[in-house]
Amino acid sequence: FMFVGVTLPFLPVYYETLGIAPARIGLLLSVGPLFALVAPPLWGQVADRSGRPGLVLFALALGSLVGFGFLLTASTFEAVFACLALFSLFNAATTTVADSLAIGHVEQHGGSFAGIRSIGSAGFVISTLAFGFFVDAIDRRVVIVALALIATYTLWTGLTLARLPVHRRAGPRADLAGAASLLSNPQVRWLLVASAGHWIASAPYHGSLGIHFKALGFAPWALSLSASVAVTSEVLVFSTWSRWAHLVKPRTLLQLAFVVSAVRWAAMGLTTSP
Repeated sequence: FMFVGVTLPFLPVYYETLGIAPARIGLLLSVGPLFALVAPPLWGQVADRSGRPGLVLFALALGSLVGFGFLLTASTFEAVFACLALFSLFNAATTTVADSLAIGHVEQHGGSFAGIRSIGSAGFVISTLAFGFFVDAIDRRVVIVALALIATYTLWTGLTLARLPVHRRAGPRADLAGAASLLSNPQVRWLLVASAGHWIASAPYHGSLGIHFKALGFAPWALSLSASVAVTSEVLVFSTWSRWAHLVKPRTLLQLAFVVSAVRWAAMGLTTSP
């Protein structure tokens, strides 16, 4: 998530410095979500059937490292697109497999998934603030720093999680019939519609905020602070969830989050001051 803290806010701005038009930047930002439709189920099956999710996570990290490394020399839309396609083939499943490992750990040893997950969000805040206040302009340093972070977690995963013993979970394997049966539940269908609507709204926000800030003449630290405020809120929710989760229904919390998000984004659209 430290890697995400650098790439999510700053990478679209870097694409613009390469002379890539905004419409084409939108196409580049769609590569990851496109692969997210197929990569998590594919690699999830490999992790489940092998009983070695830690080793699969190491393979995903290694593939991500190679794919992202090619961005160091890519300077055209076509070259960047190819790099992101190779990178996303592996990276799109990384969070899914990591979450699966974390949930499995909690099942075996106790604790809280929210507590583990909050560490990832904290990493995002640390890296995005450090990078935004360290640089005075967005350039190839985005790729260099992000690549160093991928290399670090690839090495760490190889020395630790990749060595975990085989552990196959009991229960039925995931298949298309099981996925289809979920759609028979109207609450699941509505949840999917709500999730799709949320990401339709979020994708342009995440992809264009840095470009918007640059057009307004904001320094990189303004983008860092904007990104870190949102994720710091996430850390607070995760770290305190067990204390107040019983006080609010998940549906109510989702509705509140959607309303507040709409107000926040409308306000940012009307703001021209850091």
